[in-house]
Amino acid sequence: MNIGENVRNLRRAHKLTQPKLAKAAKVSQSTISDLENGKKSVSAEILQQISKVLNTTIDNLVNGGDLLASKQNDVIKLPVSSLNEDYEIKFFETFSNTSSNEDTSQILSKNFTLVRVNKSMLNRNNIKNYNCISINNIGDSMSPKINDGDIAYIDISRNEVKDGKIFLVRQGDLFRLRRVYQLPNKGLRLVSDNKEAYPEERFTSEQIEKDNIEIIGWVWSWQAVDTW
Repeated sequence: MNIGENVRNLRRAHKLTQPKLAKAAKVSQSTISDLENGKKSVSAEILQQISKVLNTTIDNLVNGGDLLASKQNDVIKLPVSSLNEDYEIKFFETFSNTSSNEDTSQILSKNFTLVRVNKSMLNRNNIKNYNCISINNIGDSMSPKINDGDIAYIDISRNEVKDGKIFLVRQGDLFRLRRVYQLPNKGLRLVSDNKEAYPEERFTSEQIEKDNIEIIGWVWSWQAVDTW
């Protein structure tokens, strides 16, 4: 099933009409209708609002993680994630309002919403929910691996460079996803998957200090949000 079918099935399981779901999620009815019929994509923020009303997670809406529907007497019964099965983590739509003078811990303590992710997804990767954040990826620098609008999950406790792994990297007031490689004398090499549009960058330890370059955390998972 695609995301539209997942939303429709969960909405019906909760005995909600499109207008009622739209009102509860604070979106227009046309947004719900277009989403269910695959006519448009929506932002991660809207997906979060819809998932909250439907008592599930963005992961389940996108991937159908626990949407194993069974029909009985023409009524669709769906197991829905409960609070006991989920963790709450921070979701950042953008870092555009940050200042290069702010400490990273300060930035990660504000301007976020809470989203729910399935416990098993974090537990099997040995990731603590308080060390996990999610972000809306902006731009095509990591395309085709991670595309514009995809949701990336970052473990901020794992910021020690492992060559070739994707990390969330801060450079002043810029936050970017890049493959990171170590260079001699504590230098860093930052590589985009979209190499033609974004050439690789190399920094000495002196440049790293001058440009305030910081490895925020390891990108351990990402979600594709389909578009029409």
